[in-house]
Amino acid sequence: MAAHRVSGRYAKSLIDMAVANKQLDAVKADIDLIVGSLISNHDLSNVLQSPIINSGKKTAIIDAIYKGKVSDTTYTFLNMVIDKKREPLLWDICNSFTDLYNVINGIIKVKVTTAVALADKPKSEIESYLQKNTGKKIILETAVDSNIIGGLIIRTEDGLYDASISNQLNKIKQTLNKVHIS
Repeated sequence: MAAHRVSGRYAKSLIDMAVANKQLDAVKADIDLIVGSLISNHDLSNVLQSPIINSGKKTAIIDAIYKGKVSDTTYTFLNMVIDKKREPLLWDICNSFTDLYNVINGIIKVKVTTAVALADKPKSEIESYLQKNTGKKIILETAVDSNIIGGLIIRTEDGLYDASISNQLNKIKQTLNKVHIS
């Protein structure tokens, strides 16, 4: 079974548990904490990935780090993941959980690429515009790519809007390449 499918099933299980226990937002906060831990502490990530370290030691580490700091739902889930020997998939499970959480809450991730860094005002205007036109909450990520010369590129989970100058120049170039002068 593909790791992505397994991660998705575990994430769905955690979502279902969180909803049933009316702790969806608390569990999301816990998942954010876990992801932050995995990002900032490569040793933790390596321990969870290691097939050499036994489940008992991994459980003890999880207890030391998260017991009392995460909800009972999340804590129980973490122990189940270790018991089922799925802890190497914890990163993917957390990402799948976040994706499901976003769907449930009408949140979409949008990446805006510009030639120069966006100031706060244009950034908030873009976010407001997208929120108004999609009817969803927006998580806006910005990136800078000087190769687009100017304008912007907006990437959503299911679409792309390219209003960059480099894209416009490429379209003009393609049109000119089709013109035959006799």
